[in-house]
Amino acid sequence: ITNRIAPHFGTDYATPIGTKVHSLSDGIVLKSRYNRFAGNYLTIKHADGNYARYLHLSEKHVSAGEFITKGQIIGLTGNSGRTTGPHLHIELSVAGVPVDFEQYINTDRSYNNQFI
Repeated sequence: ITNRIAPHFGTDYATPIGTKVHSLSDGIVLKSRYNRFAGNYLTIKHADGNYARYLHLSEKHVSAGEFITKGQIIGLTGNSGRTTGPHLHIELSVAGVPVDFEQYINTDRSYNNQFI
């Protein structure tokens, strides 16, 4: 879109707008915000200390400071922010380092694999 090369730390899943997004694990919502790039987004610190970000939501169903449980509906997928179509962009950081989301959830069974 921008003709710039920039790192992409997340994994994108094409979805219809309005698909339910479920929390990966128990945790606390640190951010429930909007910006022009990420659109409606959530940042969650999970019980194991890892951080997840859920971007481009059409709706956010949780607020900053709220405790959430594994599998809880936290929002709906959308097309907000800078996107080329409706999808969920999800990022996972372990010890402050972005990891390959799909590889991580496939090896760590404590995470909810049914996030959308």
